[in-house]
Amino acid sequence: MKIQTKLMVLLLAVSLLPILAIVFLTRISIQRLSSRISNDIQSEQLADSIHGLGIHVHNYKELVTMAGISARLTLEVQAEEVEKRLAESDLPDFTFLPEMKYGLDTSPAKLSDNKCMIYPPGISLQSQGVFLAEGTKISNVKDDLARLQTMTQAYHTLYHINQGDTLWHYTTLENGLHTNYPGGGTLPPPTEYDPRTRPWYLQAKNKPESRIPTINLDAATKQLILTFSMPVYRPDGQFAGVTAIDKAMKDIFGRFLLPAPLKGKVHTLLAGQGRTEEEITDKLLIYLHKQDIGGHTSWKTKMDLPELISSDKNTYQAMLENIKAGKAGSQIMPYNGQKSLWIYSERVSRKAVLIMIVPFDIVSQFAEQTQKTIVDENIRQLWRTGPLIFAIIGIAVILSILRAKKFTNPISQLAIAANHLADGDFTAQADIITGDELQQLAEVFNQVGPKLQEHEKTQRSLALARTIQQNLLPQQTPKLAHFDIVGCCRYCDETGGDYFDFIPLRDNEKEKLGIVLGDVTGHGVGAALLMASARAILRNASGRFNGNLSVLMAEFNNQLSEDTGDDKFMTLFYGILDDEKQSLFWASGGHDPAIWYHQKKDTFEELPNTGALMGCFKDMTYEQAGPIILETGDVLLIGTDGIWEAQNSEGEFYGKDRLRNLIKRHAKNSANHIASSIVSSVELFTVPDRPTDDVTLIIVKAS
Repeated sequence: MKIQTKLMVLLLAVSLLPILAIVFLTRISIQRLSSRISNDIQSEQLADSIHGLGIHVHNYKELVTMAGISARLTLEVQAEEVEKRLAESDLPDFTFLPEMKYGLDTSPAKLSDNKCMIYPPGISLQSQGVFLAEGTKISNVKDDLARLQTMTQAYHTLYHINQGDTLWHYTTLENGLHTNYPGGGTLPPPTEYDPRTRPWYLQAKNKPESRIPTINLDAATKQLILTFSMPVYRPDGQFAGVTAIDKAMKDIFGRFLLPAPLKGKVHTLLAGQGRTEEEITDKLLIYLHKQDIGGHTSWKTKMDLPELISSDKNTYQAMLENIKAGKAGSQIMPYNGQKSLWIYSERVSRKAVLIMIVPFDIVSQFAEQTQKTIVDENIRQLWRTGPLIFAIIGIAVILSILRAKKFTNPISQLAIAANHLADGDFTAQADIITGDELQQLAEVFNQVGPKLQEHEKTQRSLALARTIQQNLLPQQTPKLAHFDIVGCCRYCDETGGDYFDFIPLRDNEKEKLGIVLGDVTGHGVGAALLMASARAILRNASGRFNGNLSVLMAEFNNQLSEDTGDDKFMTLFYGILDDEKQSLFWASGGHDPAIWYHQKKDTFEELPNTGALMGCFKDMTYEQAGPIILETGDVLLIGTDGIWEAQNSEGEFYGKDRLRNLIKRHAKNSANHIASSIVSSVELFTVPDRPTDDVTLIIVKAS
């Protein structure tokens, strides 16, 4: 089927499918649309609710945190004042804490109007109260009592700086003396109550560095309180006792004001992971519930800490992990059997967190109310626009059919031209004038043929150059009685600058073998041409070899310097192998040292370089080194830096240590096996990339 026919069928199908969808699937579409709109509204409303309530919870968490900071700062000032008085050597006259007035109207009516604290009858803002623990004699604490009686003014000032937000200021000494402000109130008898056994006292005494408040029941007012305490010391550093501040929990939570629509429907909780400050558990215990704040009948009442649970264990666990990590967030899960939105803050203290639980139907109520209205309006809009849609589809079908042929003609021309190009006709052209992207495509296509033709010529030339260069390398391996020799070269491009050779020599009527390995700077055609020139010069010089390798190397360098520019040079290793004596002497022009493995000693040695880079300057000298004796099993490697400087995708070098280990593992194999193993190892090391430098080596193994 032609593309023109396919295009017409496609356009008709596209035009008819919407009509069929409108006729047969109208109700399903409306239902899906209404459900999607409802879900979107619900999602947006949920997001807005989470954001708004999250800000509400966060702000209140910050308010609680700031209240805690204010209390701790007040406590530090209070502790400093207590320690200053305990350090006084001149005792004030003991008046048993007289009333002190500061110009403040402290009548009951006035205090009732301005203060939110609830005190028992007889409470005075003008004096302190005194309590002696069981067994404490007034004569033993008289001096401290005289010192602390002057704290009334300090307590009074701190109380009013905090605008009456503190319930009690008090100090308990280790000797059993307890003073509190405001004065008055009724504490249990000493036989039942000792402040020194209370959690706030023991924490400050045993963990003086801790500043974590404790939750307690106030012995005087029977209210749930948050106690901030810290130790005080005498001038000699001896522990004297604990000074503390109480804040009523009902006043802290009383500031948490909810929006009107949420009042009476939201649960606000303070929860934590454990019953004590030291305990950290994998469950949340309710420290405080806003609806549960109230007085207790006795200060001895044990605080019941019920567990905060949900039937959705996985979601609950996810929330618990966030709370452990100190993260604020939200979750949707049941509470008391009702689907609810849980909003939780960052930790208020080391393990306490503020949680707000909102019934989910409050959040989704608006979406459910508006869903029906939206669906009805969508149905009306569909019936209104239906005829117009049919008319537009009909016009689109007619116009599409008329333009189908005009659109497909240029594509047909491109297909014909592409077939000619595929058959090898690089002159194939597509003559398209449409003024649009098809014309641009044709113009690009018309440039492909000449470029492919040029590229093909270049590839033929490079293939020929590669063939010629490969033919310049030794085609056969020399056969020697005492040595197994092999050479190998892998170019990273079509041509390269690495070179190795085996040159038969005569020295004093003895047959010897010259082994040569060189590395020209760079890659590609330029390096290959310099390599070919170097090979010719070296072979010519080797024909006049008279036993002195230094002379041969110097002559080669002088001739090569005339053929190279300032940016071209090469390194060269030239060794003379004596098969009869199993010996080698050598000269090296700037080349990396050859690696010699002693099999019997299981050690490695390097044959050092003996001269400068070749082709840079004339009249350079190159010393002849050696001879060395290669014992049976020894392996000698002469290679180029393309081996040990090969890099993998992470930028790691292949390195000479890896190369030595490879030689050592394969030393008992043939020279050809060792060479193949090295080349394969380098290529595998650079996967998925190819080596970026030529890899060339000669292996000489004494047999």
